[in-house]
Amino acid sequence: LVTATGAQAGICSPSGFCWENPRPVGEDLRALWTPPSTGSADTVAKEVWAAGAAGLLMHWDGHSWASPRKDSGVPGTVSYYSLWGSSSQSLWTVGELGTILRFDGQRWQKQTSGTTEWLYGIWGSDDTHVWAVGENGTLLRYNGSLWTREPLATQMTFYAVWGSSSQDVWAVGYGDSAWHFDGTRWSVVTLPQSGLLSSLWGSSAQDLWAVGYDFAGKAGVIWHYDGARWVRYHSTPNLRLSTI
Repeated sequence: LVTATGAQAGICSPSGFCWENPRPVGEDLRALWTPPSTGSADTVAKEVWAAGAAGLLMHWDGHSWASPRKDSGVPGTVSYYSLWGSSSQSLWTVGELGTILRFDGQRWQKQTSGTTEWLYGIWGSDDTHVWAVGENGTLLRYNGSLWTREPLATQMTFYAVWGSSSQDVWAVGYGDSAWHFDGTRWSVVTLPQSGLLSSLWGSSAQDLWAVGYDFAGKAGVIWHYDGARWVRYHSTPNLRLSTI
């Protein structure tokens, strides 16, 4: 685990990023979250969340890692794969068996997802427009009170979801296509090549990046969307790219 800190203990980069040792737990870390960049540097440094295998949920307060309080309905051994939040008082994580947890600033509580499919990604534009994706074409939408499944004509497994706004949302995963939401409906966009896309990030509707793996070519791949089309940008032989 790498953290940004002023303390120069252990192995640190010139810019102040240091390895924390010992690790807070022995489980795999699969997701990290910090507040939106609009927050102050002090707030960002004191609000880091980590999620991962075997029920791992950890919070960094600027000094140490600690496990947060959960309500009695939260499973302790479910693995989590993604985190998203609009603020440190409104945060979600998703994982195995359709598990969705929400943090209200005090504790994590389980929400009703309506599915037992594994969920791998979550993103929202605000607290009333949140999407979660996972196995067998599972794409869920949260409207501020309820999660409902979007009726997509696909059984592909989705691994990531991201958007520039609630009117521009993308979902990608395993296969030769990406799915796009324009604020009214979802539509499929065929990609030039098939493979696995495991992560999405963008700066705008005209600048979206995806990374993954090309099984046929046995190489990690980077794709870019410029607002009009997806283009394969780069490849890394024999390496699988997992996140961006």
